[in-house]
Amino acid sequence: MKFQDTALILAGHGSTKNRDSSRHTRETAKRLGKRGIFKEVRAGFWKESPSFQEVFQGLEAKEAIVVPWFLTRGYFVEKVLAEQFSNTPVPTRISDPIGARAEIVDLMRSRAKRLAERSFTFTITFKKLWKSLLGISKSEGDGRWEMGDGFKVQDLIGRAAETARPCRGAEA
Repeated sequence: MKFQDTALILAGHGSTKNRDSSRHTRETAKRLGKRGIFKEVRAGFWKESPSFQEVFQGLEAKEAIVVPWFLTRGYFVEKVLAEQFSNTPVPTRISDPIGARAEIVDLMRSRAKRLAERSFTFTITFKKLWKSLLGISKSEGDGRWEMGDGFKVQDLIGRAAETARPCRGAEA
C-alpha cells in the first residue's frame, strides 16, 4: 500500500502542562515518515504546536489523511476533530481513532486476560500497563514497533488510512 500523494497526520490532544505527553505521537510520526508509505507524515495537536491548522503549513501532498491518536470515538473525535479538519487547504479524510480499530480491541482483550490470570500483585505505572496491554516492543531489524504476536503499529496505521472518510465540509 502506497500513498505517494498523501500526507498522514496523526492528530493528538497534546498538553499545555506536559510537553512530553506528545512524545510517543511525535516519535511514531517520525518512524512512519521513514517508511516512505506516505508523501509526508506529521503530528498535529489540540493543545500544543504544531496545531491542527499549523500542521498543514508547507504541506506538499495533494491530500491528507487524519488518524486520531485516541482510544475511542467520543466528543473530541466526533465534534472537535471533525470541525478542526473540515476546512483544510487540501482534501482531507479522517479515519476512526486508532484505539477503536478491531485489531487493538482484540489485542487489548487478549493482553488484559493474560495479565488478569497472573496470581501476583505488583505496582505498575499507566505507561507500563498500556505497553503491557498492547504488548508494545521495538522490533530490532526494521525500526518498527510491534504490538505483540507480530502486530505492527505501522500496518495498523495503513489500514486506518485506507478506511478514512471525507471530513465534513471537505467533500467539495
